[in-house]
Amino acid sequence: MYFYWLGRWFLVQTSDEDDKEIEHDILEIRRLLDQKVAQLIYNSQADIVLRMQATKLIYEPSKWHACTKADWQTCDKAANCYSYALNNPKYYWSQPGMGFIKTDPLPYIDSFNVFFKDYSLKEFMDFMIKGAVSDGLIKIDGLIEREGYYPVALFFKDHPSNFDLHWYRRDDDGAWSRKNGWEAVTNRDSRGKVITDVSEAPDPDFPIFGSYFLVPREGILLTKKFLIPTE
Repeated sequence: MYFYWLGRWFLVQTSDEDDKEIEHDILEIRRLLDQKVAQLIYNSQADIVLRMQATKLIYEPSKWHACTKADWQTCDKAANCYSYALNNPKYYWSQPGMGFIKTDPLPYIDSFNVFFKDYSLKEFMDFMIKGAVSDGLIKIDGLIEREGYYPVALFFKDHPSNFDLHWYRRDDDGAWSRKNGWEAVTNRDSRGKVITDVSEAPDPDFPIFGSYFLVPREGILLTKKFLIPTE
């Protein structure tokens, strides 16, 4: 029987019984390889289906845990507006370029304010916009359509030292929705109307427009530990 190994053919003297055993082993190896390849193809197809499901931007407030006015200071299950813009409730409290963390809102807010206490408003805005780009969002000058992406919009609070920001995302129904910190998800502006044009600054608490961005529908991967200490 001939064997091919390391670029050369070798002749090995074997009996008919040995040949049958070797042939059986080869067939078994082929069967196992075919089975493995079939499983890999199945897993790949299943992954594509899951990713397609995950890429749908559906307005479903029940998917996003919200704290209440009674427990918001100790509630650690909420996700903020950036996590909502990225369509991932498991990012909890996240900020552009700074990673994410699961924590109570109150220590997060206090630490956030301490971290940016020496920034100017412009520096704070630049920090957040650059952080979003570093996370994988694409900064755009105006609303555009791009296959495989959905648009989000960033606004800022107009205050010289008490900094805050707010994200909106456009869902597949054409309306814009948002999640303000620990509060519930909504697609309505401060007047109670469904947000169809985010350029009008739907929330008067965040009147300063920062930028539009495109987010890949397959998702943004945040792996960095949150930079702000919460102890």
